[in-house]
Amino acid sequence: MSLLILIDAGALLNSSAFQFLKKNKYITTALVDSEIKDFKSRLLVQQAIDAGLLSIENPEKEFLLKANEKLVETNSRISNADISVFALALRLKSEKKKFTVLTDDYSVQNELLREKIKFEGILRGEIKKSVSFRK
Repeated sequence: MSLLILIDAGALLNSSAFQFLKKNKYITTALVDSEIKDFKSRLLVQQAIDAGLLSIENPEKEFLLKANEKLVETNSRISNADISVFALALRLKSEKKKFTVLTDDYSVQNELLREKIKFEGILRGEIKKSVSFRK
């Protein structure tokens, strides 16, 4: 059975052993793609795109707005690339798709946990409890 996996830059940059498995479908955003600069990771991404394993999609404006609203609720600060991943996760959830987000970013994991969106850490592990940050 094919899994849908949404990846952030950390999935590629934090794991020297990361590989795109043919049995799965991978998705990321253009902002994440633009963060992949080192030669090895860039080559891995391009080969996955060429093989049809990885697609680049951007979340619609409504999901970016929704993501930003949720970040304000918890007083979280994350990069624009991470916001795009969170927004795309919100879109996939709204479409009732089964997917997993690969991210080592604890702030992103915090938002995903609050939204009951499945995620996995790469090297740094996973948070178990959601928090809101003080202003």
